[in-house]
Amino acid sequence: MLQQMFTQRQSCRNYSTKPVEHDKLVKVLEAGMIAPSSRNRQPWHFHVCGEKTLPLVKDACQIYGKNPFLTNCPQLIVVTTPPPVVVDKSAMPLWTAQDFRPFDVGLAVMQMCLQATELGLSTCMIGLLCQEMIQQAIGTNEEVKIVLALGYANEADEIRPKIRRTMDETVTFLD
Repeated sequence: MLQQMFTQRQSCRNYSTKPVEHDKLVKVLEAGMIAPSSRNRQPWHFHVCGEKTLPLVKDACQIYGKNPFLTNCPQLIVVTTPPPVVVDKSAMPLWTAQDFRPFDVGLAVMQMCLQATELGLSTCMIGLLCQEMIQQAIGTNEEVKIVLALGYANEADEIRPKIRRTMDETVTFLD
């Protein structure tokens, strides 16, 4: 069942204008909220675009003529994160003080994408964007990590085959 969901999920490039039902939107958001995070910090905030912010965020994601498929997309979720927590390395000199926020946000967004797929919705993770325009549109100074496009795929949007590198190219089994 999961393997089928993994192969069915793809970055949608052809949305219908059909709106996303509120109950489905809430389920997608809940999936992100329960994602694992380093030290349970949950370093994300989900900004659900409404009637006023949706066109502004679309413009900020279509800068330089990119992402034209967002024109019909009925829902965008902007994912922001607060500044990193500063770690005192003197207390734990051997500890690697990594910024896990991007990893944690990635987990949350992937769970949202899989939940959306299960609900018959399509997604696309948008990383090419104008952060300043989005921050102004949604009224935050938090770092914009990603925008999640959410909606129903147009009927003509077929599932594309997944072309990936082989196991030999991507995995090393160690002794």
